[in-house]
Amino acid sequence: MRNPFLKNIIFYIAAWSTVAVVDIVILSRYYNLSLSLAIADSLVYNLLYANIAMNFWYPVKYLNLEKQKPFVVLMVHVIAALIVISLWLIAGNFIMNWIAEENEAYKTFALSAFLGRAVSGMLYYFIIVLIYYLYIYYFSFREKLTREADLRTLVKETELSLLRSQLNPHFIFNSLNSISSLTITNPAKAQDMLVKLSSYLRFALEHNKNSLISFEKELENSLLYLEIEKVRFGEKLIFEKEISTETMYMQVPNMILQPLLENAIKHGVYESQEPVVIHLSASKENNFLCIHISNNFEKYVVSKKGRGIGLRNVQERLLLIYNKKDLMKTTVNGSVFEVELFIPQQ
Repeated sequence: MRNPFLKNIIFYIAAWSTVAVVDIVILSRYYNLSLSLAIADSLVYNLLYANIAMNFWYPVKYLNLEKQKPFVVLMVHVIAALIVISLWLIAGNFIMNWIAEENEAYKTFALSAFLGRAVSGMLYYFIIVLIYYLYIYYFSFREKLTREADLRTLVKETELSLLRSQLNPHFIFNSLNSISSLTITNPAKAQDMLVKLSSYLRFALEHNKNSLISFEKELENSLLYLEIEKVRFGEKLIFEKEISTETMYMQVPNMILQPLLENAIKHGVYESQEPVVIHLSASKENNFLCIHISNNFEKYVVSKKGRGIGLRNVQERLLLIYNKKDLMKTTVNGSVFEVELFIPQQ
């Protein structure tokens, strides 16, 4: 990390020039020095201090308040300030005695002003040291925020990858079980289901790296999944869709519909003796893509309770991507289960 005054040298020169001008006014008006002596005195002492102060950066840089005890740091700075001010006063006095060697009035003034200069030198020291510390902690804090933001992004991407990878084995396991059963009862259906499963997985792998895809692509992927399940359940599974054209190019998280459709099949079609209608609708409302999925189910059939991976997965992914907790809503109206998604659009 470079000295901030070197990076902002114009500001540094302007600040000391202002101090020098104020000094000239005070010396000439309140101490009755001639203008030439007031200018000489102000320039000598302020130029000396401005050059010395550039070196205050090094003890500040290496005296870390987080690593050293505050009392130790304070004592080191007090000792450094005393040494610096002593050298500054000796050097300034030597130069001014050479400039005004025959001016007894100035010598008298210099003697009376000695204590005041020492106090002002101490004040300058701690003001400049404080500026250096504030600069260091400002940039350290900014770097910390940047690192934390990068870490949060990395964690978020990792969690999303884990959630996405959780879906494929879960779905493949169920599908392979179905194919295994169909190879005995209906080999032709098993072969058809295997072909469709292959197409679905190829599609999923091609788009797996994209966190967000168009709703059109997501719908295409979901329809592949439903075709696989349609092979197994036949007329027992009825799918209806009502999609607004303007939603097709809106962005959605990849593989966000499949677990919801799988949930509808698992808790609706699996358990029912009658045909089950899965209805999917999508529309644009303000700055949201609103997706509604519903399915009927038999109220009095005891459901085989699962671990709720699908719904929980969707909710966690929406929270990670959009940092909002109210983007998914589930309701039960009589014998109809409904899920609503509200996908924010940029």
